[in-house]
Amino acid sequence: MVFAAISKDRDCHYCAAAHIACCRMLGVDPALLNALVQDVNSLSNTKLRDIILFGVKCSRNPQSLSDADYEKLHHHGLGQPEILELIAMSGLVCMRILWLMRPAWMPTPYLVLFNVVKSNYRHSPSSSLNEYFPAADPNLVGH
Repeated sequence: MVFAAISKDRDCHYCAAAHIACCRMLGVDPALLNALVQDVNSLSNTKLRDIILFGVKCSRNPQSLSDADYEKLHHHGLGQPEILELIAMSGLVCMRILWLMRPAWMPTPYLVLFNVVKSNYRHSPSSSLNEYFPAADPNLVGH
């Protein structure tokens, strides 16, 4: 649900639809999903609402997170590991949205990683780069 809320907030219709579909497959109540899509603030479950709003705020402007934001989560029983996971997941969904919405000419992160590894790779007779990236083709920029 956090992924769906962040995707909607960042106006990525593809991601929002995909994450809402995953929520449906996991059995999330349709009325709850409708409230999530219409207005996150209308969620009646305060713990769920505060978790989702924290994730959205984290994805939108992480520098604006305050002690009060963290205290809300602590009040609901979330510990440091859960909060850290929420922060990491918010970053992950943003990275994926940015990757999906990139211009067609921009290489994918996979190919950027391939080129970094390739440029720093020290070839030895016992291994090859293809062992690490068997399907990598540096000519497929943007795919």
